[in-house]
Amino acid sequence: MKRKISIISLIILLSIGLFKSSYSQNVGINTTGATPSTNAILDLNTGNSNNLGLIIPSVTLGASLATFTPPMVGANTANDVGMLVYNSSAANQPKGYYYWNGSDWTTVSNGWSLTGNSGTTPSTSAIGVTANNNFLGTFDLNDFVIASDNLERMRISSAGNIGINTIAPGALFDVEGVIAANANCTTGNLVTINGSLTTSGTALNITTGKLTIGSALSVASTSTADNGSKLLNLSSNGVNGASAMTTYGVYSSITNTNGTSGTNVAGYFSASGANMTNNAIVVPSGGGNVGIGTTNPASSAIIDLTNTNAFGGTGAPILWPTNPNPSANIANPVLGEEVFNTTTGCFNFYDGAVNGWLLATCPCGAAPTTPAIAATCSEAFIGSVITYTTATTGAVYDWTVSGQSSYTAGTALTNSVVVTWPGSPGSGTVNLTVTNPCGSATAATQNVTIYADPTISGTTPIYTGSSGNSFTCSIAGATYAWSITANTASSSISGSATGQSVSITAGGTAGSFTLNCLVSFGSCSYNATYAVSVSNCTVLTGVNPTMGSSACASANNVLSKTGSAVTYTVTAVAGATGYTWNNSNNAVFTISSSGTSCTVTPAGAGTATLSVTATDACTSSNIATVTIKVITSAQGFAYSASVQTFKVPDNITTMTITAIGANGGKDNGAVSGGYGAKVLSGSITVTCGEILDIVTGGAGSNGGGGDGGGGGGGGTFVWNTASVAVPLVVAGGGGGGTHGGGTGGDASTAPGAGGGGAAGADSYGGGGGGYTGGSAGNGTSNSGGVGGGSGWDNAGTFSTGGGATITDQGFDASGSVSISF
Repeated sequence: MKRKISIISLIILLSIGLFKSSYSQNVGINTTGATPSTNAILDLNTGNSNNLGLIIPSVTLGASLATFTPPMVGANTANDVGMLVYNSSAANQPKGYYYWNGSDWTTVSNGWSLTGNSGTTPSTSAIGVTANNNFLGTFDLNDFVIASDNLERMRISSAGNIGINTIAPGALFDVEGVIAANANCTTGNLVTINGSLTTSGTALNITTGKLTIGSALSVASTSTADNGSKLLNLSSNGVNGASAMTTYGVYSSITNTNGTSGTNVAGYFSASGANMTNNAIVVPSGGGNVGIGTTNPASSAIIDLTNTNAFGGTGAPILWPTNPNPSANIANPVLGEEVFNTTTGCFNFYDGAVNGWLLATCPCGAAPTTPAIAATCSEAFIGSVITYTTATTGAVYDWTVSGQSSYTAGTALTNSVVVTWPGSPGSGTVNLTVTNPCGSATAATQNVTIYADPTISGTTPIYTGSSGNSFTCSIAGATYAWSITANTASSSISGSATGQSVSITAGGTAGSFTLNCLVSFGSCSYNATYAVSVSNCTVLTGVNPTMGSSACASANNVLSKTGSAVTYTVTAVAGATGYTWNNSNNAVFTISSSGTSCTVTPAGAGTATLSVTATDACTSSNIATVTIKVITSAQGFAYSASVQTFKVPDNITTMTITAIGANGGKDNGAVSGGYGAKVLSGSITVTCGEILDIVTGGAGSNGGGGDGGGGGGGGTFVWNTASVAVPLVVAGGGGGGTHGGGTGGDASTAPGAGGGGAAGADSYGGGGGGYTGGSAGNGTSNSGGVGGGSGWDNAGTFSTGGGATITDQGFDASGSVSISF
């Protein structure tokens, strides 16, 4: 019986409920008048006799369970947690009850738990009979599907077939794809197929529709095999009746055909493994006879090789086992083993450890020709391993190697030898004699040079932007391959990269790179490396170098032709990598330079320019120059009315000075004046740049008038400017001739005396210039003698004598100085 509640009744009930809740906070809706539970905000109770239910609001949930609005009208709040709705449409979510947990809608389910179930009662019905208790699956004719990632993976069809990766399983267990069976067991069977009820047909049938590559059945094991383990174990031990029969352990038949050509292999066996004896096929003793070319091998033969039409017709050959080098290639041979040696063209058999491999038969046509030796490398490096071979055929090859080397000696059947060359440079030879039953060939020899490991030479650092930086490999005559690696400086190879030398252009960025030179002689090669740094250039444009002489602080750049060489230096310029010295005239002096120093060696009198320029990889400085004068070994100074000077050359330490005083003048008649002194100083020690002052005396004037006597000659003096008070050389002047015939007195020639010559007998003539001053002439007539010549006083003052120039008795009338060094 349905009960209807009108809208008015509902309003009244809600009003009562609201009113009541304001006091008791509990609402009860029932037909019994019972008091609502104090623990419930709403107590619905129709009594057990009234079959009434509660209809929860129906909604349609969206595609995402995290969406609250819609289906709700307003946005969710904290008060909405626990809201219950019924999803009445399966368009987006399965039908059922859902509650809002604060972030999404959660289904209310009483089905199988995601974390397992308990208290189930398994069905005890037989397979194919309706389940009588709990089960997982369908109860109609629909398939039971299992999915992951919303994609079907497996199903049990309504017919009971299990399918994996197929939606229509056609067998009890139907799998499309690869099956991997793994068992963590030490005994037992990984897969068991029981065909106990099979009397005909196949217990295990594997069929492929079209096999292009791969295997229809692959049995493999990656575990370490134990003793006696079997990868595939086939056995048949049944008991048959008395009738004749043929059974097969393995029956392999291949009948493929091909439109053009191909190969059918019914059986392929391979055994390999380190430290193992590898047998592809083993027939144990008593294991039966082997027939090839026959299905019924003779019982007396362990192997029955029968030529029949099946093998190409009567007389079809048997291909014997071959080996190019049995002694090297066959490990652990046994007595009687026989092969055909493809290198020698002979049959060899093994005669035991003593005799080794011997010739069984070997055809002989002619003695071998002189062999040609081929090598993997034309030359060797230290430690190179090189194989030498010959194509000349023979029965015996006799190899010898000279020089320090270790090698595997060639045996009687070896047409090659492997040589390891020594650990130091040198040379060696490889020698070979080939012999066959007809004779021996002339021995062949190949010379080998053993090179030290190559190196690369060149300058580092180089500078940014520079080109033509040359690097050279130490070994000549090889094949070269230059390359640059670890290049942080953007440098590159300019021109050829296959010569013994290579040119490098530095990039514009400072950094470094590794220069490689792969040096090869055939297949033997060695990669030499060289670390090169690239630095930024220092710009020297506009820099003025400072140059000076090492002779002395007051050097005047004047050198004596006979003096020693003088070194000129330039102050080091920051950033410079070199200095260029030049000489404008090699006839004046020659140069020998190294860095900031240059040695100047005088060559001949004259003047030339020495110059120097500082350089780096990019620029050069301004030119610093000095003018150098080279003088002869003797310098002369004639009379001068003023003081003359002489500066000691930069490469002179001693000298000799010759000073001559002036002659006295004649009287007014023909009476001569006295000679001036000639004084040789001996060796005088001087210093570079020292300045000497020189005064040369003037000749005395001749007397004038009727009674005039001649004037005294001037003295000649040489002294150091820095030491005026003490002259180095003094040569007095001669006295003047006197009126009345008295000859003037000669000056004293004693070194350092310097006195002037005395006047003539009459007192009219003047005295010659002396060290302490020349006395003036005392003419008493109206034509008295002219005053005396130049003299010296302690204050270093002097006066000049008369200016007449006469020559008498081999002396210059005027004084002079000659300096020799």
